[in-house]
Amino acid sequence: MDWTAKEQNGKITVTVDRPLDSSGLWRAYAVGPGGSRCLLGTLTPGGGRLTLRRVLSVDGLRQRGCYPIVSVEAALAHSFAPAPPLPGWSDPPRQLPWPDDLLAAAYAAAPKPRYRSAADGFSLAFPCRTDSPFPMLPVFCFARCACLHGQLFWLFSFDQEGMPRFPAHNSGEL
Repeated sequence: MDWTAKEQNGKITVTVDRPLDSSGLWRAYAVGPGGSRCLLGTLTPGGGRLTLRRVLSVDGLRQRGCYPIVSVEAALAHSFAPAPPLPGWSDPPRQLPWPDDLLAAAYAAAPKPRYRSAADGFSLAFPCRTDSPFPMLPVFCFARCACLHGQLFWLFSFDQEGMPRFPAHNSGEL
């Protein structure tokens, strides 16, 4: 990855250039002398490369602890790769038994989950992501976070009619 930072009249023009990478969305960060990071933005494709050009104020960078810029880092912010397979989980069936339009709409807007059937209902597992909206937001209080095969997932449990179930807790305080 190549980058430049040119200062003029209280402004800094930062350019970032890296090879085209179709694995996902890449973000660039300016790094200050103490290690503080400032988001520059998402690199965009063009001419067979991923590039970014930003004009920032010196004062703004100073306030964030990123002046002078000592380096620029690029990080994969969102992978285009599908969620890894989970043993015992599968793709969800085409139709799920949602009891109302609110749940149906929340499910339709969510990223594709992993699915596990049970005799008394089903469960959905969505990868935990900090860079995208929470899945199934109208029923967020029914989710629990769990580590499945080394990756964090939001787990939702539903009965046979598609009604959400509260997660079981093992805390003696509840």
